[in-house]
Amino acid sequence: MDESPACSEVTAEELYREMRRGEPSCILDVRNEEEFSHWRIESLHPDTLLNIPYFEFLEHEEECVGKVPRGQRVTVVCAKGGSSALVASFLSQHGIQARNLQGGMIAWGDVQVITPVVS
Repeated sequence: MDESPACSEVTAEELYREMRRGEPSCILDVRNEEEFSHWRIESLHPDTLLNIPYFEFLEHEEECVGKVPRGQRVTVVCAKGGSSALVASFLSQHGIQARNLQGGMIAWGDVQVITPVVS
């Protein structure tokens, strides 16, 4: 995996707003399966939600790239934003429109959402 120094990034707040607007979304979570099964981005129904652990990209590069949809923007997520930044850069090198969720799931968990109370 050739590590590119820069990749596109999105904040958790920006991602949430995009999902609320119904913009097409593919979320690629590169955390391990156990972490993914306990907590993931799913509340706003992304078009595609994938879990391909980071180490799988290192061990089975072509197979993993083949599982990622082309023709739509892919937001890559990990716990803190480091591993996902590397995978996003890697996918970009393969012609996939990928970006990193800045701050990862920690940032996603910090997004403050105000839900109106329905009487």
